[in-house]
Amino acid sequence: MRHSTIFSARLRSALLSATSVSALLALTLGHAQATTLTAQDSMTLDGQAFTPNMQTDPSSVDLFDSQTGPSGSSGFVHAYGDVPTLTFGARSSGSGSNWNVDSKFTFDQTITNTSSVAQSYSLQFTVDNGQVSNFGSPTSGSMSSTFSINLKFGSNLAASTDVEVDTDSSGSTLTLTGFNLGGTASADSSSYTWSPITETVALGTLDPGASADLNYVMESLAIGNNAACASSIGSGGFEALAVVGSGGFSSCNDIARSGDPVDGITTGGFAVTSTAVPEPASMALLGAGLAGLALARRRRTKREPEADAIW
Repeated sequence: MRHSTIFSARLRSALLSATSVSALLALTLGHAQATTLTAQDSMTLDGQAFTPNMQTDPSSVDLFDSQTGPSGSSGFVHAYGDVPTLTFGARSSGSGSNWNVDSKFTFDQTITNTSSVAQSYSLQFTVDNGQVSNFGSPTSGSMSSTFSINLKFGSNLAASTDVEVDTDSSGSTLTLTGFNLGGTASADSSSYTWSPITETVALGTLDPGASADLNYVMESLAIGNNAACASSIGSGGFEALAVVGSGGFSSCNDIARSGDPVDGITTGGFAVTSTAVPEPASMALLGAGLAGLALARRRRTKREPEADAIW
Protein backbone atom coordinates (compact mmCIF):
# COMPACT_ATOMS: atom_id res chain seq x y z
CA MET A 1 0.00 0.00 0.00
CA ARG A 2 2.88 2.31 0.82
CA HIS A 3 4.36 1.87 -2.68
CA SER A 4 1.09 2.65 -4.42
CA THR A 5 0.59 5.73 -2.22
CA ILE A 6 4.08 6.98 -3.09
CA PHE A 7 3.42 6.30 -6.79
CA SER A 8 0.11 8.20 -6.66
CA ALA A 9 1.79 11.17 -5.00
CA ARG A 10 4.50 11.22 -7.65
CA LEU A 11 1.94 11.00 -10.44
CA ARG A 12 -0.06 13.88 -8.97
CA SER A 13 3.14 15.90 -8.80
CA ALA A 14 3.92 15.08 -12.44
CA LEU A 15 0.41 16.03 -13.54
CA LEU A 16 0.62 19.33 -11.64
CA SER A 17 3.98 20.05 -13.29
CA ALA A 18 2.52 19.27 -16.74
CA THR A 19 -0.42 21.59 -16.00
CA SER A 20 2.00 24.36 -14.99
CA VAL A 21 3.97 23.89 -18.21
CA SER A 22 0.73 24.05 -20.26
CA ALA A 23 -0.27 27.27 -18.50
CA LEU A 24 3.16 28.74 -19.21
CA LEU A 25 2.95 27.76 -22.87
CA ALA A 26 -0.48 29.38 -23.12
CA LEU A 27 1.05 32.63 -21.92
CA THR A 28 3.90 32.51 -24.43
CA LEU A 29 1.95 31.47 -27.55
CA GLY A 30 1.97 33.89 -30.44
CA HIS A 31 1.77 34.38 -34.17
CA ALA A 32 2.69 37.30 -36.37
CA GLN A 33 0.30 38.36 -39.13
CA ALA A 34 0.75 40.42 -42.29
CA THR A 35 -2.56 41.18 -44.03
CA THR A 36 -3.55 42.28 -47.55
CA LEU A 37 -7.12 42.94 -48.72
CA THR A 38 -7.99 42.98 -52.43
CA ALA A 39 -11.24 43.92 -54.21
CA GLN A 40 -11.47 43.43 -57.96
CA ASP A 41 -13.99 43.09 -60.78
CA SER A 42 -14.38 42.22 -64.43
CA MET A 43 -17.33 43.03 -66.68
CA THR A 44 -18.34 42.24 -70.25
CA LEU A 45 -21.67 43.58 -71.56
CA ASP A 46 -23.07 42.93 -75.05
CA GLY A 47 -19.63 41.69 -76.08
CA GLN A 48 -17.79 44.79 -74.84
CA ALA A 49 -15.14 44.17 -72.16
CA PHE A 50 -14.76 47.03 -69.69
CA THR A 51 -11.51 47.89 -67.95
CA PRO A 52 -11.12 45.77 -64.78
CA ASN A 53 -10.75 47.55 -61.45
CA MET A 54 -8.66 46.59 -58.44
CA GLN A 55 -8.09 47.97 -54.95
CA THR A 56 -5.46 46.70 -52.50
CA ASP A 57 -4.93 47.79 -48.89
CA PRO A 58 -3.90 46.23 -45.57
CA SER A 59 -6.98 47.56 -43.76
CA SER A 60 -9.94 48.47 -45.98
CA VAL A 61 -11.12 48.21 -49.61
CA ASP A 62 -14.47 49.23 -51.14
CA LEU A 63 -14.99 48.84 -54.89
CA PHE A 64 -18.11 49.91 -56.81
CA ASP A 65 -18.56 49.72 -60.56
CA SER A 66 -21.61 50.13 -62.82
CA GLN A 67 -21.61 49.92 -66.63
CA THR A 68 -24.01 49.70 -69.57
CA GLY A 69 -23.24 47.82 -72.78
CA PRO A 70 -23.79 49.03 -76.37
CA SER A 71 -27.10 47.13 -76.64
CA GLY A 72 -28.42 48.17 -73.22
CA SER A 73 -27.32 45.25 -71.01
CA SER A 74 -26.16 46.50 -67.60
CA GLY A 75 -23.93 45.29 -64.82
CA PHE A 76 -23.12 46.29 -61.25
CA VAL A 77 -20.45 45.09 -58.82
CA HIS A 78 -19.56 45.80 -55.21
CA ALA A 79 -16.62 44.08 -53.50
CA TYR A 80 -15.40 45.22 -50.10
CA GLY A 81 -13.57 44.30 -46.93
CA ASP A 82 -12.81 46.13 -43.71
CA VAL A 83 -10.47 44.78 -41.01
CA PRO A 84 -11.63 47.05 -38.14
CA THR A 85 -15.25 45.87 -38.49
CA LEU A 86 -14.41 42.42 -39.98
CA THR A 87 -17.08 42.87 -42.67
CA PHE A 88 -16.47 41.30 -46.07
CA GLY A 89 -18.74 41.13 -49.11
CA ALA A 90 -19.01 40.56 -52.85
CA ARG A 91 -21.99 41.25 -55.09
CA SER A 92 -22.53 41.00 -58.87
CA SER A 93 -25.73 41.65 -60.82
CA GLY A 94 -26.66 41.97 -64.47
CA SER A 95 -29.63 42.47 -66.77
CA GLY A 96 -30.41 42.63 -70.47
CA SER A 97 -29.46 39.92 -72.94
CA ASN A 98 -25.67 39.38 -72.67
CA TRP A 99 -23.62 40.03 -69.55
CA ASN A 100 -20.75 38.54 -67.59
CA VAL A 101 -20.20 40.34 -64.29
CA ASP A 102 -17.66 39.15 -61.72
CA SER A 103 -16.69 40.59 -58.32
CA LYS A 104 -14.11 39.17 -55.97
CA PHE A 105 -12.87 39.93 -52.46
CA THR A 106 -9.63 38.37 -51.24
CA PHE A 107 -8.20 38.29 -47.71
CA ASP A 108 -4.52 37.27 -47.63
CA GLN A 109 -2.72 36.88 -44.34
CA THR A 110 0.75 35.45 -43.78
CA ILE A 111 0.80 33.71 -40.42
CA THR A 112 4.11 33.01 -38.66
CA ASN A 113 4.43 30.87 -35.55
CA THR A 114 6.53 33.03 -33.24
CA SER A 115 6.28 30.70 -30.24
CA SER A 116 8.80 28.04 -29.21
CA VAL A 117 6.42 25.10 -29.78
CA ALA A 118 4.32 23.81 -32.68
CA GLN A 119 0.91 25.44 -33.01
CA SER A 120 -2.40 24.11 -34.38
CA TYR A 121 -4.39 26.89 -36.08
CA SER A 122 -8.13 27.36 -36.65
CA LEU A 123 -10.29 30.08 -38.18
CA GLN A 124 -13.74 31.23 -37.10
CA PHE A 125 -15.44 33.38 -39.72
CA THR A 126 -18.90 34.75 -40.49
CA VAL A 127 -20.54 34.68 -43.91
CA ASP A 128 -22.97 37.59 -44.19
CA ASN A 129 -26.57 37.49 -45.47
CA GLY A 130 -26.74 36.63 -49.13
CA GLN A 131 -28.63 35.40 -52.13
CA VAL A 132 -28.15 33.79 -55.52
CA SER A 133 -31.19 34.55 -57.70
CA ASN A 134 -32.27 34.54 -61.34
CA PHE A 135 -35.35 36.64 -62.20
CA GLY A 136 -37.53 36.25 -65.24
CA SER A 137 -38.51 33.27 -67.43
CA PRO A 138 -36.25 33.01 -70.48
CA THR A 139 -37.95 32.15 -73.76
CA SER A 140 -34.47 31.72 -75.18
CA GLY A 141 -30.91 31.84 -73.93
CA SER A 142 -29.93 31.32 -70.30
CA MET A 143 -28.86 32.93 -67.02
CA SER A 144 -26.43 31.73 -64.38
CA SER A 145 -25.52 33.20 -61.00
CA THR A 146 -22.91 31.85 -58.59
CA PHE A 147 -21.55 32.65 -55.14
CA SER A 148 -18.48 30.88 -53.78
CA ILE A 149 -15.96 30.92 -50.94
CA ASN A 150 -12.59 29.15 -51.05
CA LEU A 151 -10.32 29.06 -48.00
CA LYS A 152 -6.72 27.84 -48.21
CA PHE A 153 -3.99 27.51 -45.61
CA GLY A 154 -0.73 27.10 -47.42
CA SER A 155 -1.42 24.66 -50.27
CA ASN A 156 -4.30 22.93 -48.47
CA LEU A 157 -7.96 23.70 -49.22
CA ALA A 158 -9.41 24.06 -45.70
CA ALA A 159 -13.03 24.86 -46.63
CA SER A 160 -15.22 25.84 -49.57
CA THR A 161 -18.81 26.47 -50.53
CA ASP A 162 -20.52 27.08 -53.86
CA VAL A 163 -24.09 28.10 -54.70
CA GLU A 164 -25.13 28.11 -58.36
CA VAL A 165 -28.49 28.79 -60.01
CA ASP A 166 -28.90 28.08 -63.73
CA THR A 167 -32.05 29.09 -65.62
CA ASP A 168 -33.22 28.55 -69.20
CA SER A 169 -36.52 27.97 -70.97
CA SER A 170 -36.95 24.59 -69.25
CA GLY A 171 -36.70 26.08 -65.72
CA SER A 172 -34.09 26.54 -63.00
CA THR A 173 -31.56 24.23 -61.37
CA LEU A 174 -29.95 24.86 -57.97
CA THR A 175 -26.58 23.27 -57.16
CA LEU A 176 -25.03 23.39 -53.67
CA THR A 177 -21.56 22.10 -52.80
CA GLY A 178 -19.17 22.51 -49.86
CA PHE A 179 -20.07 23.61 -46.34
CA ASN A 180 -23.74 24.33 -45.70
CA LEU A 181 -24.86 27.97 -45.66
CA GLY A 182 -28.17 26.88 -44.13
CA GLY A 183 -30.22 28.81 -46.66
CA THR A 184 -33.66 28.44 -48.19
CA ALA A 185 -34.45 27.66 -51.83
CA SER A 186 -37.48 29.01 -53.68
CA ALA A 187 -40.09 26.50 -54.86
CA ASP A 188 -38.91 26.76 -58.47
CA SER A 189 -35.17 26.63 -57.53
CA SER A 190 -34.54 30.03 -59.13
CA SER A 191 -33.38 31.62 -55.86
CA TYR A 192 -31.41 30.67 -52.75
CA THR A 193 -31.11 33.00 -49.74
CA TRP A 194 -29.33 32.70 -46.38
CA SER A 195 -28.90 34.51 -43.07
CA PRO A 196 -25.50 35.18 -41.43
CA ILE A 197 -23.72 31.95 -40.53
CA THR A 198 -20.53 31.36 -38.51
CA GLU A 199 -18.12 28.55 -39.37
CA THR A 200 -15.07 27.21 -37.50
CA VAL A 201 -12.43 25.48 -39.63
CA ALA A 202 -9.24 23.64 -38.67
CA LEU A 203 -6.40 25.09 -40.75
CA GLY A 204 -3.31 23.05 -39.90
CA THR A 205 -0.13 23.03 -37.82
CA LEU A 206 2.98 25.21 -37.98
CA ASP A 207 6.32 24.38 -36.38
CA PRO A 208 8.20 27.13 -34.48
CA GLY A 209 9.33 29.83 -36.90
CA ALA A 210 7.31 28.42 -39.81
CA SER A 211 4.88 30.50 -41.92
CA ALA A 212 1.85 29.83 -44.12
CA ASP A 213 -0.46 31.99 -46.22
CA LEU A 214 -4.13 32.14 -45.23
CA ASN A 215 -6.07 32.86 -48.43
CA TYR A 216 -9.83 33.59 -48.21
CA VAL A 217 -11.58 34.29 -51.51
CA MET A 218 -15.24 35.33 -51.83
CA GLU A 219 -16.56 35.61 -55.39
CA SER A 220 -19.90 36.47 -56.99
CA LEU A 221 -20.66 35.89 -60.67
CA ALA A 222 -23.71 36.89 -62.76
CA ILE A 223 -24.06 35.74 -66.38
CA GLY A 224 -26.64 36.18 -69.13
CA ASN A 225 -26.18 34.41 -72.45
CA ASN A 226 -28.46 35.63 -75.27
CA ALA A 227 -31.22 35.77 -72.69
CA ALA A 228 -34.72 36.92 -73.58
CA CYS A 229 -37.48 36.91 -70.96
CA ALA A 230 -41.24 37.07 -71.42
CA SER A 231 -42.01 37.94 -67.79
CA SER A 232 -40.96 41.07 -65.96
CA ILE A 233 -40.41 42.18 -62.38
CA GLY A 234 -42.70 44.88 -61.06
CA SER A 235 -41.52 48.15 -59.56
CA GLY A 236 -40.00 48.26 -56.10
CA GLY A 237 -38.57 45.43 -54.06
CA PHE A 238 -34.95 44.45 -53.50
CA GLU A 239 -34.64 42.64 -56.83
CA ALA A 240 -35.29 45.77 -58.87
CA LEU A 241 -33.22 47.97 -56.57
CA ALA A 242 -30.29 45.57 -56.69
CA VAL A 243 -30.02 45.68 -60.45
CA VAL A 244 -31.17 49.02 -61.86
CA GLY A 245 -32.54 51.12 -59.01
CA SER A 246 -36.23 51.79 -58.38
CA GLY A 247 -38.75 50.79 -60.99
CA GLY A 248 -39.32 47.67 -63.06
CA PHE A 249 -37.90 46.21 -66.24
CA SER A 250 -38.87 43.57 -68.76
CA SER A 251 -35.45 41.96 -69.35
CA CYS A 252 -33.87 38.92 -67.71
CA ASN A 253 -31.71 39.71 -64.68
CA ASP A 254 -29.79 37.97 -61.92
CA ILE A 255 -27.77 38.65 -58.77
CA ALA A 256 -25.24 36.84 -56.57
CA ARG A 257 -24.11 38.42 -53.32
CA SER A 258 -23.06 38.14 -49.70
CA GLY A 259 -23.38 41.30 -47.64
CA ASP A 260 -23.56 44.60 -49.55
CA PRO A 261 -24.36 47.74 -47.48
CA VAL A 262 -27.14 48.68 -49.94
CA ASP A 263 -29.16 46.19 -47.90
CA GLY A 264 -27.96 47.59 -44.55
CA ILE A 265 -26.03 44.43 -43.66
CA THR A 266 -22.99 44.77 -41.40
CA THR A 267 -22.44 41.38 -39.75
CA GLY A 268 -18.72 40.64 -39.32
CA GLY A 269 -16.40 38.03 -37.86
CA PHE A 270 -12.95 36.67 -38.75
CA ALA A 271 -10.53 35.38 -36.13
CA VAL A 272 -7.48 33.10 -36.27
CA THR A 273 -6.61 31.24 -33.06
CA SER A 274 -3.84 28.82 -32.16
CA THR A 275 -3.30 26.04 -29.62
CA ALA A 276 0.01 24.53 -28.54
CA VAL A 277 0.62 21.00 -29.82
CA PRO A 278 1.75 18.74 -26.89
CA GLU A 279 5.32 17.52 -27.24
CA PRO A 280 5.65 13.75 -27.77
CA ALA A 281 7.85 13.31 -24.67
CA SER A 282 5.28 14.98 -22.41
CA MET A 283 2.46 12.87 -23.82
CA ALA A 284 4.52 9.68 -23.39
CA LEU A 285 5.30 10.57 -19.76
CA LEU A 286 1.66 11.24 -19.02
CA GLY A 287 0.59 7.99 -20.72
CA ALA A 288 3.17 5.97 -18.78
CA GLY A 289 2.02 7.55 -15.54
CA LEU A 290 -1.62 6.70 -16.13
CA ALA A 291 -0.74 3.14 -17.14
CA GLY A 292 1.36 2.75 -13.99
CA LEU A 293 -1.44 4.02 -11.81
CA ALA A 294 -3.86 1.51 -13.36
CA LEU A 295 -1.39 -1.35 -12.78
CA ALA A 296 -0.81 -0.34 -9.18
CA ARG A 297 -4.54 -0.28 -8.54
CA ARG A 298 -5.02 -3.76 -10.04
CA ARG A 299 -2.28 -5.16 -7.85
CA ARG A 300 -3.66 -3.51 -4.73
CA THR A 301 -7.17 -4.76 -5.53
CA LYS A 302 -5.88 -8.35 -5.58
CA ARG A 303 -4.05 -7.97 -2.27
CA GLU A 304 -6.48 -5.78 -0.30
CA PRO A 305 -9.98 -5.94 -1.86
CA GLU A 306 -11.50 -4.57 1.32
CA ALA A 307 -9.68 -1.24 0.84
CA ASP A 308 -11.25 -0.44 -2.56
CA ALA A 309 -13.52 2.17 -1.00
CA ILE A 310 -10.67 4.63 -0.35
CA TRP A 311 -9.81 4.97 -4.07
